[in-house]
Amino acid sequence: MVGFPEVARLARPRPGHFDLGTRYHGDLWLDLDALFLRPSRLRPHVRWLGERLREHAVDAVCGPLEGGAFLAYAVADLLEIAFLPGYRSPGETTGYHLPAVPGGIDGWRVAVVDDAVNAGTAVAACLEELRDRGAVPVAVAALMALGEASAIVPARLGVPFYPAGTVPSRAWPAERCPLCADGIPFTRLPLGTMTPPAHSLSRVINDPRTRLGIGLAGLLATAGAVHRDRVASGEARAFRAVNGLPDALYPPAWVVMQAGACGAGPAAAGAAWLAGEPELAVRLLADGTGAWALSKLVKQIVRRPRPAGLLPGVRGRGRDAAGLGYLSGHAAVAVALGSAALPRLGPAGRAFALTAVPLVGLTRVYVGAHLPLDIAGGAALGLAVEATADLVLGRYT
Repeated sequence: MVGFPEVARLARPRPGHFDLGTRYHGDLWLDLDALFLRPSRLRPHVRWLGERLREHAVDAVCGPLEGGAFLAYAVADLLEIAFLPGYRSPGETTGYHLPAVPGGIDGWRVAVVDDAVNAGTAVAACLEELRDRGAVPVAVAALMALGEASAIVPARLGVPFYPAGTVPSRAWPAERCPLCADGIPFTRLPLGTMTPPAHSLSRVINDPRTRLGIGLAGLLATAGAVHRDRVASGEARAFRAVNGLPDALYPPAWVVMQAGACGAGPAAAGAAWLAGEPELAVRLLADGTGAWALSKLVKQIVRRPRPAGLLPGVRGRGRDAAGLGYLSGHAAVAVALGSAALPRLGPAGRAFALTAVPLVGLTRVYVGAHLPLDIAGGAALGLAVEATADLVLGRYT
C-alpha cells in the first residue's frame, strides 16, 4: 500500500473497476466500514479535523449516514457542539434529510464531515439540505479526499475543505466511464464487503440508453394505439373524468400549463444561467426547443385530430387549441426539462418537479386540448429527447 496515507491504509484500498453507488464509477475501492473497526486509531485524525473546524466557530457538525455520521459524531463530541445526522432520502441515490430540531437550526453555523469524499454528491446534498433549513454551511472536512476532490469540492460547493489525507484515484459519471467503454468488468470484492449492486434500479434508470429505449418504446406504442377517426372507450372515459372537473380549477391549471409551453425551455435556461449553471442552461434550452420542434413533426406523421374533432361534448377552456392532437408538445417539453434538471435539484426541487411535470399533461386534458394517449406520447418523446441529449453531450451531474 505504498503511496497511500496512513488513514487510507485503514480502509484497505483496492484498485480495479467499481460502481461507487452515486451514479459514478471509479478505479479505487475503499472498505469504509473497516475505518471504524478500531476507533482509537482515528483519534489523531478526529482531533485534527476538530481543530480545523474550531476555527470556524461551528454550532453543529453534520454527517451523512453511515460512515460520515460516525465521524461527525466524534468531532461534535470533541468540540462539545450539536450533531446532525444526514439520513438518506428514501428512493434517492444522493438525497439526504436532517432530523427535526426543537427551535430549528436557522442561522446555525454548520460543518459537514464525511469519511471519504470523491465526487462530493453526499456532501453536496447535505449542504443543500442545511441551506434549505436556514443553516449556514461554513466548511467541509473528511478523513480522505479522493482524486481531485481537494480542488473540486471548495470550487463547486463554495466552502473550505479540510481532508486529513489525499488518496490518488479517478471517478467518472457512470455513463461516461472509460472502463465500461473498454469492456472491463466490475472487480469482484471479497465476500462480506459492502458494495452497491452493480445492476441496481437507480443505475438502470440513470443510464441514458435505458431512458431512450423507454421513450422510443412509449412513443411507438402510443402512436400505434391512436386512430384518426375514433377514440377507444377507456381513453374516452379517462378524458371525460379530467375534462369534466370544475371550471374553478382553470386559473391554477393555466399557470401549471405554462411549464410545458414553447417558451418554457428558454425561460428555464435563463433561470439556470442566472443561478450560475451555464452548462445546465444549455441543456435545458436544447431539450426544451428540441422536444417542441419534434412534437410538431410527429403531429404531421400521425395526424390525429384534437378531442373536439373526435368526441361530442368536449369542454374547451381558454383559447381553442389549433392544429393536430397527437402528441402533446406541452407534455414533451415538461418531461424533457424535468428529466434534465432533476439531477441538479435538491429534495424540495425534485418534489416540485415530480409533481409539476405530470400536472402539465393533466391540465392539457382538462382544457380539452389533448386526449390521454396524446399526453403519454408527448411524455415518451420528451424522455427520448432528454436521453439523446444525455448520450450526445454527457450527463450533467
